[in-house]
Amino acid sequence: MSNAPRRFSAFALLIAVSALVGAGCGSSTPKISDAGYIDKCVSAAKDNETLKKFSDDKLKALCDCTQKELVAKGMGDKKTDDKSEELQKVGTAVGTKCAAQELTGG
Repeated sequence: MSNAPRRFSAFALLIAVSALVGAGCGSSTPKISDAGYIDKCVSAAKDNETLKKFSDDKLKALCDCTQKELVAKGMGDKKTDDKSEELQKVGTAVGTKCAAQELTGG
């Protein structure tokens, strides 16, 4: 069995999840450590073509994971619409880890 489809889907997930970190919706942008982060994250995931195929439970687990990891890495005070290079770099790594863990069972 070829690994190409799995690699493609993992890459697509990486791109989609990375976009969630900077997903500021509307004028109310919570800090990553705020409870509102989960709602914003799940909402952004449901709007994403790659992620919307997953169940609400999977998306919530993904968002819980990214929140915990980002806070642990000192990003909790950043707002969800923060476009800084530092947050994007950390967010990409966290998104990759959490997507593999929560969405692909890796």
